[in-house]
Amino acid sequence: MDESVKRALVVGNFPAAVEGCFQRGQLADALLLASCGGAELWEQTRDRYFKREAAKRPEFLNIVTAIITSKLSDLVTSSHLADWRETLAILSTYGKSEEFPILCEQLGARLEAEADDKASAALCYMCAVNVPKTVKFWIEELNKSRSDSANPMALHAFIEKVSIFTQEDQSSLAEDPETAAAVGALFTEYGAMLANQGAMETALKYISANDSGSNELRHRLFYASAMEQTGAPHPPLPFEQQKMVGVSPNFGKVFTLQQQQQQQQEEQAAAAAAAAA
Repeated sequence: MDESVKRALVVGNFPAAVEGCFQRGQLADALLLASCGGAELWEQTRDRYFKREAAKRPEFLNIVTAIITSKLSDLVTSSHLADWRETLAILSTYGKSEEFPILCEQLGARLEAEADDKASAALCYMCAVNVPKTVKFWIEELNKSRSDSANPMALHAFIEKVSIFTQEDQSSLAEDPETAAAVGALFTEYGAMLANQGAMETALKYISANDSGSNELRHRLFYASAMEQTGAPHPPLPFEQQKMVGVSPNFGKVFTLQQQQQQQQEEQAAAAAAAAA
């Protein structure tokens, strides 16, 4: 070790000792001495080390820097999207619970906007527990698989995924009304498919939308499966109730007879008046 570094250590001048190590390229010694000189000296030395070595090993040091400095957002914005799985793994390992969903959503947004990789973005949105964005991708995926045929198995797989993913918080879908409406329509379609197979009571469990078509199907299935006999609450009426006035089926005939009698009376009265004249 250089004499100037020794003299600095003897008097406890750690900043000078660290500076001497940097001047001689002894970076490991600089970091070691900085760890003994307090938090401020350590952070300054660490940052200086990263800047000096970044050009030599940029990708590796970007990861190390993000982990040590707890600046994982910088890693998300600067990492190569081809290595998104590695980035997501680092976020899972080192991300704090409150920042993890935000970082995953940022990574998903990059994949969707810059790489047009919606499938990988959807996985990041799943990790972020962003229900609307994840389900929106599943709907697009389902529509593609059903472009040429109904594909009931694809619909079954969609219903299964959405049911599991939203079982803890179904209200989160309401943040995106368009996606929520599309999900409701697909659940109603799935309920109709089950009803066609005879599973009417099970079908009722999947019809949760409140549009006219869903309400009508729910009403029909309720009475078709005789659930009113079990004491289950009746579903809302799918039709608007209107007050109707009853009319006798003989009303028209009676009204015509009365007209004829009145006409005969008028004719008889006219004939009597003419005879009297």
